[in-house]
Amino acid sequence: MLRKIIGPLVIMLIAMLAIGAGGYYLEEGFQTTGAGSYTPVFELSPEEDESTGQDESAKTYETPAYKDETVYVLLDHDGSVLEQQIVNRLYGQHDPEAPLVADYGTYLSVENMTSSAEPVIEENRLLWKSELLKIDELYYEGTLDKELPVDINISYYLDGEPVAPSSLGGQGGRLEIVIQAENNLLYDGTVSYHDHEGTLVTVEEENYVPLLVQGTMDVDLNRFSNIDTGEGLDIVIGQSASINFMIFPYPEAEIKISMDGDDIELGSISFIVTPQLPPMNEIDIEDELVEMLEGFSMLSGGLAELEGGADLLLQGMRRFEQESDQMTGMTAEWSALIDEYSKQKSTYDKLITDFAAGDLTEVVSSMQDLLGEIENLPDPGTITDDIAIAADSSAELKNHIAVLNNSLAAAEDTDTRIRSEAERLVAENEPGTGLHELGMLILSREKTLDTTFAERQIIDRNIGELDDALQSLERFWQEDYLPEVAFLEELSSVTDNEWYEAGKYLEFVAVELDSFADYYREIDDVILEAEGMLGDISRLPGALKELTYGQTRLTEGLKELRESGIMAMEKGLIEGVNEAKYGAAKLELMEKLADDYRSYADNVHNRHSKVQFIMQTEKITAPAEEDPEEEKEDTLPEPEYFWAIEFWNKMIHLFDFQ
Repeated sequence: MLRKIIGPLVIMLIAMLAIGAGGYYLEEGFQTTGAGSYTPVFELSPEEDESTGQDESAKTYETPAYKDETVYVLLDHDGSVLEQQIVNRLYGQHDPEAPLVADYGTYLSVENMTSSAEPVIEENRLLWKSELLKIDELYYEGTLDKELPVDINISYYLDGEPVAPSSLGGQGGRLEIVIQAENNLLYDGTVSYHDHEGTLVTVEEENYVPLLVQGTMDVDLNRFSNIDTGEGLDIVIGQSASINFMIFPYPEAEIKISMDGDDIELGSISFIVTPQLPPMNEIDIEDELVEMLEGFSMLSGGLAELEGGADLLLQGMRRFEQESDQMTGMTAEWSALIDEYSKQKSTYDKLITDFAAGDLTEVVSSMQDLLGEIENLPDPGTITDDIAIAADSSAELKNHIAVLNNSLAAAEDTDTRIRSEAERLVAENEPGTGLHELGMLILSREKTLDTTFAERQIIDRNIGELDDALQSLERFWQEDYLPEVAFLEELSSVTDNEWYEAGKYLEFVAVELDSFADYYREIDDVILEAEGMLGDISRLPGALKELTYGQTRLTEGLKELRESGIMAMEKGLIEGVNEAKYGAAKLELMEKLADDYRSYADNVHNRHSKVQFIMQTEKITAPAEEDPEEEKEDTLPEPEYFWAIEFWNKMIHLFDFQ
């Protein structure tokens, strides 16, 4: 009955040491240390792992023990090992029918803590009678001489200067305690994972068995104040503060604790070391990165399509620009024709004005003078040829405009899709972002295109009207003007005697001249409209060059955005996904290594075991005042018993175990 209390007492002792431990410090980066090589059991072949290589008779005769190992380590003030003991708790056996229970470890000494029964020791194997476990759990203590999986180093500083712990007691000042832990379980293995493309990647690097170090120390608030626990935390209980911390040496880690001290005395610093990872929140960042990558891939595809449409539009605009240059060259012929007309117009105006100025007598005289000027009029044949050339040029210009309209058809076809995609970019992105500005730039360009298309329609209409006017002019010249000129030439051959009869024609001539005046007014209107149209046409190449330049920049901007922006982000996300996959594989290996380390005594054979390490430093006390009158004894002071062993001895003597 009383023996059953021992187990709970052990658990209570361990729990008291772990209470309040909070916060942990993870050293960044992997550093090469002098740690020993660790070979996990999962890498051993069956020949190397003797626990799986027993013959059938041995399996029926003995069975592995189910056990817990607690390694108690007494540390000096600086963390160096003074003494280590292991307490094994055997609470079950793998085969309930086997008469012997096998435990493994190379011990310097073994002592049963719960009874007088002794094991049979065969090299590194301890055989206990299984009937002992049927009565109660079995506790036994062993002495080992092995390298611990973690080294503790403790340094002390007083007012910034290093100080030996032996001379620290009784002093005062700002005390800083630096606790460093170094992992000795180095595993030169590999981390393997499949990257984003499904390719197997193997990374050779140093790995360590994860060891979580939880520490605690109590300080007297009557001696210390202004406590800074660094990455740890402190809990005040009455006149003392419990400082608790976690560090994760992978391979090294440290924590600094500082406080103001007066008449310094320090209690023991206790550590619990277990093979495990520190508590971490599970974040499935890989799925989030993959989702982001899919979104950027869709955006990249959309930009590629937009870039293709912009490039197609740019090609059409460049063809339009080339056609406009040819059209501008044709306007030179029209300008020459208008200049020639302007030079001759004064002669026509004077002819009409002079005829209308005189009375009838003067009209006859003027008629004679006018008929004398007939020979000075431009050659009708030349004018006929010029009008025919102008009409042909107008028809050719009209054909070029039709070609230009066909060249712009592709641009107008892509206009609606580009405008819709630009409006989506503006609506879905915040003002000031690159995609929002890109959308605004495209909409501005579309507005410019709308204006250009509208002006093209005006020019198209004006050219059509000019062509109609020239065709009408050619018909008028052939059907009306030339016959009248021929008639005037006939009048010029009339003799003086025949002028009398000419009077009756004067009214007819006046009517004809009025017709000429109307004709010239129509010509003036056509020429005025043609001059405006020629001005528009002359400005068209420059506007098209500017528009083409803007479209070129837009196309290049879309390409740069996709290649330097979106594609770079895609590359970064792929790297992030691969890093997440590597991290998951690394974490899986660390968890596997932590689970693999189950026994300090013999990790290869004790596979049904759990292990933890409880370490404690000695106290630092102020030197006692000596009484000069008190006689000193010549005997040396009795050394302090190892606290864990002393505890167990007290428990054994308390319950009088035999």
